[in-house]
This record gives sequence, C-alpha cells and structure tokens, in this order.
Amino acid sequence: MKSTRRRQTGLRRARNVLTCFVAFTFVLQLVPSAGLKAMAEEVGDTAQTTVSEQTAAQADVLPASGNVTTVTATAPKLPVTEAPLAVQSVEPGEMMVRNSIQGDNAQADASCKFVLEDADGTGVAGVSYTIYGSSTNTSQGTTGADGSFTLKNGETADFILDPASYKVAEIDAQGAYSTTWANADSTGEHYGGGTVAASAPVSCPIVVPCGYASSISFFNNTGVNFSIDLEKYVKNTLGKDVTLGTDPSFDFNITGTATGADGSTIDCPLPASSSTSLSSGTSVPAGYGAAAATGSFGTVTFSQPGTYTYTITEAEPAGGNWANDAGHGSSSRVLTVVVAADHITSASVISSAVWDNLSGANDTATTSSATASFYNIYTPTPATFAGTVINKTVEGSGFGSQTFSFTITPQDGAPEPTSTTGTATFTEAGTQSIDFGAFTFTEPGTYSYTVKEDAPNPYPDGWQLDTAEKDFTVTVTAGDDGKLAVSSTPATITNTYTKTTPNPPKVAKKTPCTGDETPMDTMAILVLSAGALFLVSGAIRKRRDRRSQG
Repeated sequence: MKSTRRRQTGLRRARNVLTCFVAFTFVLQLVPSAGLKAMAEEVGDTAQTTVSEQTAAQADVLPASGNVTTVTATAPKLPVTEAPLAVQSVEPGEMMVRNSIQGDNAQADASCKFVLEDADGTGVAGVSYTIYGSSTNTSQGTTGADGSFTLKNGETADFILDPASYKVAEIDAQGAYSTTWANADSTGEHYGGGTVAASAPVSCPIVVPCGYASSISFFNNTGVNFSIDLEKYVKNTLGKDVTLGTDPSFDFNITGTATGADGSTIDCPLPASSSTSLSSGTSVPAGYGAAAATGSFGTVTFSQPGTYTYTITEAEPAGGNWANDAGHGSSSRVLTVVVAADHITSASVISSAVWDNLSGANDTATTSSATASFYNIYTPTPATFAGTVINKTVEGSGFGSQTFSFTITPQDGAPEPTSTTGTATFTEAGTQSIDFGAFTFTEPGTYSYTVKEDAPNPYPDGWQLDTAEKDFTVTVTAGDDGKLAVSSTPATITNTYTKTTPNPPKVAKKTPCTGDETPMDTMAILVLSAGALFLVSGAIRKRRDRRSQG
C-alpha cells in the first residue's frame, strides 16, 4: 500500500513539472518521478537506456546539429514480490511532444503533422493525448489510423503510453524549414538530436520508461529575414541647383556567394529580383543633401549557418553626364553577413553584417538590414565654341594681295582651341572673321585669351600694321536646365595701306676703254663743256660785231 501511494504521488509530480515546462520553457527534458524512483530503489529495479554512437552528453544545451541517433531501450524490470504474490502490472509512462516554429516567417496558426510509431516504424493508432497550448485551455486528440496527429505552433501533445521504444516523425515540415529535434532520458539529461532538411521526414526515436515522463521537441526553422536596401545621392558641377529636362535612371544588380560553417560552398539566397533601378528626379542640387531616391532589392532569408557575401554594383549611367563620386565609395560595394545557429533551437540568427568598403560612403548595416549609399555627380554636356575670335579690318587701296597671320594664347588654364594660329588674305579693303577652330568647355566660368597679329618680315611698304596684343574672353554659363551656354566678343585688329610714289631708278654708268685711267663719264663732261664754251664764245663774237657795225 505504501509503494502504491508513492507511485501515484511520483507520477502526479512528474505531470505537474511537465505542465510547467510546457507553459514556460523551450528547454525540454525528461523529469523522473520521485515516487517511482524511490520504489525502484526499494525493489532494486533499474531503467537502462542505451544510446548508439554517442553517450548521453552531460550538458545543459541541445546540440545544434548532427545525425539522427538511434536509441534503444531495455524495458525496466517489473517490481515483484516474493512468491506467492502475483506479478504487479507495468506502470505507464508519459511522453510529451512539442511543436515550435521559429524564425521571421513563422505563422501563429501554422501547424505541422506528426506520426507516432512503434520501434518497428508502424503507426500507433487510437492513442489519446492532451493538447496544451499557450493558453490555459486544453483539448483532446487521438492518433489516426496511421498514427498521425497535428500540432500547431507552440502546442504540446501529452501522451500516456506503455513503457517501450517509440519514434515520432514530423512528416510535413513546411516551406523552407529546417527541423531540429531533441529529447531527454530518464535522468533529465539530453541525448540524441539533430538537424534535418525540411524536404525529408524527420524521424526521432524516444523511449518512454516505466513511470517516467519523457519529452521530445521539434523546432521548425523558417529562417531569418534580411533586407538589402539602396540610397542615391546626387549633385552637379555647375555651382547652382538645376532642373534637368529628363529624369535620370540608375541601375543596380546584386550577386552573392556563401560558405557553410565547415567552409564548404552552400547556396546563397538572393532577392526575388537580382536587379533594380532608382530615379533621382529632375532636380539636381549644387551639393549633396538628403537622399534623392531610395529603394530596395527586397529581403533574403537565411536558414542555415554560414558566411554570405554580396556584391552590389551600379551600372555606368547612360548619357555620359553622370559619374560615380569616388570620394564617397566605389561603384561596387561588398556586404558580408554572418549567420549562426541558436544553441538551443538551431534557429538562424544573424551575428553580424558589415560593408567591406566603407571609405567615404554612408553605408549602414544592422542584423536586420543593410543600406548601400551611392553618390553620383552630374556634369553637363560640354559646350563648343567655334565662332569669330578676331574681326580683321584693312583700310586703303591700291595694294596687291596681302596675307596676314595671327596667334592665340590661352590664359590661366583656359582650354586650348583646336588651332592656335590663323590667317587672312586681302586683295582690297574690307573686314574678315578670324577663327582658331573649336573651343570646348565643360564648366561654367570666364575664360581669357590673348590674340595678336604676327609682325611680317620683311615689313611691307605702305602698310601700317596693328601688332599689339588684344584680349579675347569667352563666358560660359549654366542654364536652369543644366545645359551650358557660351558667349564672347571678338577682338578687333585694323591695318591701313597708304600708296607711296617710288624714286626714279638710277642708271649705272659704264667706263669706256680709252687706254688710260680716265673714266668715260669724265671724258663726256669735258667734251660737252668744250662744246658749250665754243658756242658761248661764238655768240659773244657775233654780238660784238653787230655793235661795231652800228
């Protein structure tokens, strides 16, 4: 009679302890009945449990992973008395099966299907059980013809069974679940356990000893979600806020690789779309302000431990007006996410998320999301000037064809034209336009040049040339539409031609050959002088004669 009370008291204590366990803890263990244990000590019985491959670990945590371990058990000896007393009946045991769905994608009303099997794998039908949930309410159930029963997330099924070896299998682990199971032996210490892919049934052995309560837990891991987001910052080189004529679009893509905890290659989850685009709007400020656009690749779900590496790359923007700002990070960013397994449930947990190239960037990362910030600079389409630099004027008349040459020199870093020299040819008075090819400007500003007419050698007769240096200025402005406009005023150079009377040509005198050293021109002068003297003398004589006759 005393032994019977002890057994009843022990079983009630075990049930009370397990009821508390169902309501308040995820660490499930086998709780011995103090009364039955005392009875066993009195009669000298022992409950023996043999675990193949691994002795029950003396630890307080469940294994994170491993293979399903086959468990065999030796049924406890029946407590007997000396003859002629009859053999006493075997005390039933208690088994509790808990279903827990872990992770970000767990649904409160989700349910999983299980089957209770004997040691040979045959479903045990018609077994009643009590369902305990998160509330104080309970319900009753009975295994189906194939031994099946269903538990919702957070529910526990409490079975009263004959002492024996059983198997509990989860036969419809849902979605991308991975399932971790664990149970406890008669001392309350954990044994067995493992992680199995959700695509296969999860079959776990368990022993229900005489008068004791055993437990088994199924942790279905739905994975942990992680969001990968984008931010776009823009500015321009124009020094003023502008409004573009079109809305620019920026394209991004994402790739990924992953290694498991053991260093092996594993699948790397990617967002539903590996590419996305952002439009920053037509307004482009002079400097970086708030993000011009935000977006996201979406979420990825991690369901196993490992190191996941993602590379996000911005494509070269179309049109040639946009460039990546290297001072705020490159056009390719690398994100590393480390995922571990919870040491009790094996649920996926993000340990860290880090951008590998943060130089100058505003990238951020937490254990739930990461944001890559890309910076782009708008440079307007270059403006080209190919107009008149010098207005060349020629005044005067009576000159023949005359060509003049000119030179231009950039000042203070102004862009050089395609040619630094020019020419103009005049055959009459007038004005001509002189250019030096094309000038190309990429930014607003005032650009200075000097121009001059080259001094000819030899200097032409009758020309008065203006060879002094002249200033030439090009002004480039940015329109509100982000386009560049060019304006300038040509320099003026004027040359004048004055016709002159040329001196008569000089005739060269030749010296005749006279046999002496007297030049020929001296001889001629003497002859002429003598002749003149003769004529004058004759005239004087005639005048004297007329006077004398009169």
